[in-house]
Amino acid sequence: MADEEPPQNEGTPSQGGGSSPALGPVGLALLEQVEKDLEEAEGKVKQFYEHVNQASREQGAVKKVSLRLLKDYPQAVKGLSKEQRKEYEERLSGVQQRIEALKGVLPETRSFFSRLLLGRVNLKVWTSQERDRLRDEYHKFKFRTNLIFIALPVMVLFSHYYLRFVWKDTHWMNILHQLWLLYYYASLALRENILLVNGSNVRPWWIYHHYVAAFGSVMLITWPDTPTYARIAPYWQFFLLYQGFVQVLQLWYQKRRDYANRALGRTQRMDVSYSETLTEFPKELVLLVPFVLFAHMWQMSLGIYLLNILFNEMDPLNTHWTAYTEEVQCALCGFVAMLLGIGNIVTTVKTLWSKSQKTGAQCQPRKAKKKDE
Repeated sequence: MADEEPPQNEGTPSQGGGSSPALGPVGLALLEQVEKDLEEAEGKVKQFYEHVNQASREQGAVKKVSLRLLKDYPQAVKGLSKEQRKEYEERLSGVQQRIEALKGVLPETRSFFSRLLLGRVNLKVWTSQERDRLRDEYHKFKFRTNLIFIALPVMVLFSHYYLRFVWKDTHWMNILHQLWLLYYYASLALRENILLVNGSNVRPWWIYHHYVAAFGSVMLITWPDTPTYARIAPYWQFFLLYQGFVQVLQLWYQKRRDYANRALGRTQRMDVSYSETLTEFPKELVLLVPFVLFAHMWQMSLGIYLLNILFNEMDPLNTHWTAYTEEVQCALCGFVAMLLGIGNIVTTVKTLWSKSQKTGAQCQPRKAKKKDE
């Protein structure tokens, strides 16, 4: 008769991979605490969504009020005589400012470009941490891409002066460079539109500048590999290389100034600096002004050079449009370069003038105080 196996204790785990071992008192208490924390977290998530929905409803109510006020405001002004307008001018300006302030809490997409890429979505960020991140990511993008901005023209120039005599086709390098510039300018335009929605000091011209520059990149992508393109390509690449070095100097200097200005309260939280122009006018920055203006004049001269080639060598006016091979690209690229050069010069001079006026106004009280002393 076989010996009977002794019975196993209930608390002893079974051998093999059958049932899982029983939880001890420490493990059971830990699991209960995890479940309790999870229930608390789920409750907070539910409250968060309730607050978001409530905020959305309040935004809708503010939008209705602001639209009604904007509709009624012109009618109220029309009903006043000139004397009454003078009397109530301050009051009316205060009403208008309060109406504009209501727009600060409304969801906004702002531009057609943003709607084209993202759809009709809300681009506003409400927390200060997320706004700081928006601004910082914009600056990081410009710093990181500046290295590529310089490296790609060097690569294209190397292919133009050496590789094209060794390889059968190097035109793809030019196309790759222009594709990257298209991404670069489109990204800057989208980021600056989002920053503008969130209260940044982005000048509208620089957003339009990126639109036009992206369009110019598309035209250069479609330009066939012709002797005319091979002739103007190095001039364009040398200009982009010079512009890249100027942008590196500006961003490096303005980053240092940005920390100082923010600490002194001279700039707002969402204010940004530009690599294409100057945003302030301290004495140390005077050395950069000739380099910046020279870049803009160089760009304008490239546009004039392209238009000169168009009318003196291609003769588009006496050629049927069906026979065009590169005339359209030459005309549009020349117009784009000239428009950007002139616009950049005007915007830079206006910026420097306004900054110098503010600096002079700030210096006058100091001078008067010294005289009194």
